[in-house]
Amino acid sequence: MPKANEKLVESLFAARGGDLLRYLTSRLPNGDDAKDLAQETYESSVAQQQSVGALERVLRVMPPTRRQVVLMHRRDGMTYKRNRRWAEHLGRHGEKTLVKCLVRC
Repeated sequence: MPKANEKLVESLFAARGGDLLRYLTSRLPNGDDAKDLAQETYESSVAQQQSVGALERVLRVMPPTRRQVVLMHRRDGMTYKRNRRWAEHLGRHGEKTLVKCLVRC
């Protein structure tokens, strides 16, 4: 995870972690469960930021066409079938690119 994002998550948890814990404590019958859930929420945020960072690094080194295929699939929710139709205008190269991209990511 980029240091700036890591610092942001840490600062948000430091600033609002108490609020989150109070909210969870008021909703859950066991205070220990509330603490565990608050910690899991923080860890999930960190893990998500790390995954995003890894994907961004992979996308940066991909050729533009591959990058576009991955983004259309992951970000825009385009199905494999729709992605394949889009790639058809690139010819045989497009289909190979599509398969490579979706397998790698």
